Amino acid sequence: MKFVRIVWCGFVNVVSGEWIISFLECPNGGGTIAARAVWSSFCICVLVHLFHQILNPLAPISKSYYVSKYGSLRLLSWFGTIFAGVYTALYARFASQWTYLSHVYNEIKKVEASGVDDPRALDEWKADFMEDAVEVQLATKAVFASVIKLWGEKASIKQKFIDHPLGGETRYFQLMGKVTRVCAEHSQH
Repeated sequence: MKFVRIVWCGFVNVVSGEWIISFLECPNGGGTIAARAVWSSFCICVLVHLFHQILNPLAPISKSYYVSKYGSLRLLSWFGTIFAGVYTALYARFASQWTYLSHVYNEIKKVEASGVDDPRALDEWKADFMEDAVEVQLATKAVFASVIKLWGEKASIKQKFIDHPLGGETRYFQLMGKVTRVCAEHSQH
């Protein structure tokens, strides 16, 4: 069962374009969403074409220029529809993640402004914000990277992040390296 899960997760990672974010270290956003939508649409069109060939035994399997041209045109018409659906889904997901993370940040600032009774709880909340930013692939967006850099340099927040079940020292240093690089690049513009 574990093998099936690994294969399925790998398949979804490739087809959905998640590798664009992880391998290329691109933050989630407009350009990344467009690239993922193009990639995913291409993969889906190829899969649809393959299934069509397998499931339709009467479909012409020919190396003829005209047959392949007709098949390509049919796939091209599908591509636009698939692209629109994939782009819309990815953008909606991005928008909800951005809204969630912004809401958490605003709630933290609201609590800070009203006076904190337990600074340790606030530090844990900030460490959780950092973890959430990593999980929703927004940690390297400049606006969130600057907040993570500022909060992550505080020793008590750093320790809360490291102690988090998904955290750890290696993950902390990887995150801080990335956000420091983003902040440096952004300040040069």
